[in-house]
Amino acid sequence: IAKTYENREKIHFSNIIGNSKAILEAINKSKIAAATDSTILIQGSSGTGKELFARSIHNEGLRKDGPFVAINCASIPETLIESELFGYEKGAFTGANTTGKKGKIELAHNGTLFLDEVGDLPLYTQTKLLRVLQERVIDRIGGTKPIYVNIRIIAATNKDLRKLVEEGKFRLDLFYRLNVIPIKLPDLKDREDDVFLCAEYILDKLCFSMNVEPKKLSQEVKKAFMKYHWPGNIRELENILEHGVCFSRGKYIEMDDLPEYFLEEYRNLKLNTKINSMATNMEGSLEDLKQEFERAVIEEMLKRYGNSLEGKKKVAEKLNIGLTTLYRKLNDYHN
Repeated sequence: IAKTYENREKIHFSNIIGNSKAILEAINKSKIAAATDSTILIQGSSGTGKELFARSIHNEGLRKDGPFVAINCASIPETLIESELFGYEKGAFTGANTTGKKGKIELAHNGTLFLDEVGDLPLYTQTKLLRVLQERVIDRIGGTKPIYVNIRIIAATNKDLRKLVEEGKFRLDLFYRLNVIPIKLPDLKDREDDVFLCAEYILDKLCFSMNVEPKKLSQEVKKAFMKYHWPGNIRELENILEHGVCFSRGKYIEMDDLPEYFLEEYRNLKLNTKINSMATNMEGSLEDLKQEFERAVIEEMLKRYGNSLEGKKKVAEKLNIGLTTLYRKLNDYHN
């Protein structure tokens, strides 16, 4: 996440938030890469900030005065990706622009081409991209003469390209051409020191943009954030916090202000932690352990659905037992 995300042209490494060892290593390697003109492959899960790093490399690199042209290879249909990348001459195909059109590669001349989700490129397009990397020329669709391009390519992917190579879905020679300087971005779950740092910045930004009073995270929310695994990384953190700002009615964002899916995931996480702890410290007969486990599950589900009659009905339904049976078990626990 960058402090100046609203103005992409101004994004630099100093704007990327994070003090964890993992993110600092990625920043330092990217700074070294920025001082060269070599091809870069940024690898990281969705939401880890691949484009922010690509823009920072461009803005602090040798081509900072040239264009930064981005294309998401996964968002464009296979039938259109070639014309988007390489452009076409007038009359090249039915529906083509009458004056022709420059492709993204041509538009990036003297600058940087950012190929996001490069692992989604069709094999035929991979072959044409390989020629660009080798010879620095392109052929527009319907064109008869090659066009020279002076570009730097930064590619990014959330896929394992080596595995795609083994499966015959990605060219090995293209992989080596792209993987000159590999940069791996860490998942948010591997950046524990940065979770609150990023959350506080995002929260301030959201409150400002939504014109609401500044808010903070409650202690319970902070605890949940530290235990959560963040599969969607920074992007997921942003979405959860925006939901929290929308529903919060006080100075603090509470657990009830967060999306239901997050609460469900967190409850399951707590239950699994409790079960694992019990399994680690098992003592007693099998029957005793069974009752202890059963009680832990019921108590955790009551926290989830509440102690009201409706909550107890929901717990009984989820556990596939009768309400009378649930009441009997609860009575046994308290006696």
